[in-house]
Amino acid sequence: MKLNYEQIKSITQGAVSISECENGFTFHRFNEEEEKFYAPTSHAKKVFSTAGIQMVFKTDAESISLSISVSAGSSRSYFSFDVYADGELCGEFKNFEHENMTLPYTTIECESGDFSWKLPLKKGDKTVRITFPFSVCPVISEISLDNATFVEPVRRSKTMLMYGDSITHGYDCLNSSKAYAVQLSHMLDAEAFNKAIGGEVFQPELGKIKNDISPDYITVAYGTNDWSHFSQEKLEESCRGFYQNLKNNYPDAKIFAITPIWRGDCETDKQYPFAGVYETINKVCEEIGGITVINGFDFVPHDENLYADLRLHPTDEGFCHYAKNLYNEIRKYI
Repeated sequence: MKLNYEQIKSITQGAVSISECENGFTFHRFNEEEEKFYAPTSHAKKVFSTAGIQMVFKTDAESISLSISVSAGSSRSYFSFDVYADGELCGEFKNFEHENMTLPYTTIECESGDFSWKLPLKKGDKTVRITFPFSVCPVISEISLDNATFVEPVRRSKTMLMYGDSITHGYDCLNSSKAYAVQLSHMLDAEAFNKAIGGEVFQPELGKIKNDISPDYITVAYGTNDWSHFSQEKLEESCRGFYQNLKNNYPDAKIFAITPIWRGDCETDKQYPFAGVYETINKVCEEIGGITVINGFDFVPHDENLYADLRLHPTDEGFCHYAKNLYNEIRKYI
């Protein structure tokens, strides 16, 4: 069964739209206004990466075949489509070997271009989940469910928006399903729309752009890049503008402000101590009201071996710590 546009659209989660062109299907996690916002910036190519996008469906297929064309979607070239059947990882469509990705692996170059794979699935009816990569811009030229008699979408009970920088974007998971944003959405049974961009800071104008979504939850995880580049006064101004605009757009959503995790240079004072990021975000959110602040500093143990670059971006194991600790905090409020 070669899936057509309508079938692909029905089983895809985390994409605001899907474009069909001569070469295949392109998945968009940002709406047109957001894409225009980022078009003149250095982040433009990251907008079209597929962070957080998933396909979730029931089928009796014996195997799954995937053909794609991949172009750059970040400064990272490694990628993985993870395939689960009934909650168990049964295979990966990827362009690297795990044993070659020794720390620090963030600058290792991997092949791009055209790829085709086929993966056997367990017999009988099952729920299949495919998580898309954060790092590249894939065009799916064909996806087939071999010897399938049906494909049915699986719906989530909740909807969420996720804003943030590179860590929410997914840097630097090797398995796409290990990104904390993906894990958290699964834990919360939520369809998540990942709006994160590597290198991003609080942007009030981004917060003004409303998505055609009614989220139950919104997570926001900026601050580490603001600390690296701006004064504490600028952080407060930008943070306030972003959260106020977000509240205006989504007055009924539960909003969680996640402050930055540990980083290897956090003892180095920039223009102000790293702890000032938490203090500023907490102050702003208390003044605006209706926003739950979660201190993320200890979500990932302060061990360089849990960071792909040994200082900032978590590995798969590091992300597992992040997801579990964040979920344990969020569930106190929902």
